[in-house]
Amino acid sequence: MNLSFWFARKYFYSNKVRNVINLISRISQIGITVGTMALVVILSVFNGFEDVILSLYNSFDPSLRISPAEGKYFEVDSLKIAEIKSLDGVLYLSPVIEENALIKYKENQTIATLKAMNQEYFGYSGLDSMIIVGHAKLIAKGAYFAIPGSGVASKLGLSLMGFDEYLEIFYPRKGSPSSFVLNPNSAFSQKKIPMSGVFQVQQDFDEKYILVPLEFAQKLLEKKQYTSLDILLMDDMKMSEAKKNISEILGENYIIKDRFELHKWLYNILKSEKLMVYLILSFILLIAGFNLIGSLLMLTLEKKRDMMVLRSMGGGELLIRRIFFYEGLMLSVTSAVIGILLGLIFCIIQMQFGIIKINQGSTFILDAFPVSFRIMDFLWVFITVVILGFISSYLPARAVWKNLSIKDLNK
Repeated sequence: MNLSFWFARKYFYSNKVRNVINLISRISQIGITVGTMALVVILSVFNGFEDVILSLYNSFDPSLRISPAEGKYFEVDSLKIAEIKSLDGVLYLSPVIEENALIKYKENQTIATLKAMNQEYFGYSGLDSMIIVGHAKLIAKGAYFAIPGSGVASKLGLSLMGFDEYLEIFYPRKGSPSSFVLNPNSAFSQKKIPMSGVFQVQQDFDEKYILVPLEFAQKLLEKKQYTSLDILLMDDMKMSEAKKNISEILGENYIIKDRFELHKWLYNILKSEKLMVYLILSFILLIAGFNLIGSLLMLTLEKKRDMMVLRSMGGGELLIRRIFFYEGLMLSVTSAVIGILLGLIFCIIQMQFGIIKINQGSTFILDAFPVSFRIMDFLWVFITVVILGFISSYLPARAVWKNLSIKDLNK
């Protein structure tokens, strides 16, 4: 066994009650352990919230969205659409129309975005599972139905217990202003449609969208074109590959965005928040590292006579420095391992039993704080603690040799 490591291990496991320095070392070790545990737990909770938020967005957004590079509406050759559908990993492709319209119910009215799609896409995307009232149907027995978001329904004062009334949808026509003055009714294309249900995904969507059948929107807008082609993939891990293949089929006249690019701001915010939490808690660990430096410096003073004896026996500068360096590393690595294990145990308990609840008055969809593990988080936490331990051990190790002098041996 390495001699310097043997000495460090001996000091590490020293349990003398009278040795106050060892007690201080244990306190600094507890501080690093608690800091490591807190870092693991909080990062895992952030991961949990990130998964919940992204799952809500992902249930509404496609894996890939194709839109025109110029203009708003476009048509894609049916042969190219068939070629895209035949690509490996493509689950479903649907033309989609998104357009703002005036929605009126009795005396209430609001501006909402019509999202028109095929009934099959509605099921494939998982939106049918987000229906909180009514039924998940856009077309039934040849009849068209609308499904507003809960926010839109609230603005219109819709009854969530019955769907006997019709929504009136108005869309402005293009044409000469003078003709609209002579006949104001011709300024808008107007259609009525009953509701089949109300969906609830996320506030941004709930207060903005109303889902309608594609054919209904085409008749209302008097257009046969689409604003996008939405594609669902069997495996979202292969989005980059699918995006490249589709780009080769369509050429440069189309923009293809994956679901990360559709809400790039959201992903950037989530990453920034997580990074800030990581840096703040790492700073707390740095403060705990100062305690470790102090305890190691006190240990070098207490073991000064032992080191002088070791020096007189031929022990060199490198050997003596390594003793205290290894001592500090053992303290930090042990704290990191124990802290990560405690954090892991706490997170598992939270996942199973939800012991820490979200405010009971909250309208959030979860009752308890969500938790999700990332292997890289555990690795980065361990690396962070080890690096701080390395720095905290290196400084006292450098100072120990300077404090030694031959005359101290005779004291």
